[in-house]
Order: sequence, then C-alpha cells, then structure tokens
Amino acid sequence: MVARPFGAASAEAGPMCPNCREGGPYGDYCAGPRWGWYGSRRGVDTVKEANGILQDYFSKEGVTVGRVVERQGYFEADILDGKGKVMDRVIVNKRNGRIRSIR
Repeated sequence: MVARPFGAASAEAGPMCPNCREGGPYGDYCAGPRWGWYGSRRGVDTVKEANGILQDYFSKEGVTVGRVVERQGYFEADILDGKGKVMDRVIVNKRNGRIRSIR
C-alpha cells in the first residue's frame, strides 16, 4: 500500500477548476473531456501509451514511472519515489485506461 495518498489537493484544484475533486486513495482528478475517474477514459494499446498516461497522471506528485510491462488485459507499472525505490505498483486497464493500485 502507498505510504500516503497520491494527489493531495493543490491550491489550483479548488476554485479555479470547478470540475476538479479531491480525495480517495488515488488523490484528486479533473473530470474533463480527456480524464475521468483515475484514468484516460479510452483504450490503451501500447506500453508507450500506458507510460504516457501514467506520466501525465503522476506529473505533479514528485514520483516517476518505472518499468511498465504488458499483461493480458492491462499494463503493470512501478511508481518510484525520489530515491528510485518502488513505492507503489499500479495497473492501467487496456480497455478503458483506468489506473488503480495493486499493492
């Protein structure tokens, strides 16, 4: 399990973006045309696409995306802290782009 929830609410997530919400174990999200609950709301076909989605999702967290491996039905990725230590493992569903922790 992750030591702290990702996506602590930022100052700009409040009044500047009425569609943004905070909370949950995966942090905040913005329900725009490209993003939904915890992911991209579209199919993901390649490791490169999955890596890009994860890079976007975790861009403000101070973490990096490590190894991304294709599995049947999903992609599995390590999320690394600033020292390169695995702090979480997530999956990206191939069918709908949803991201969730599996650790």
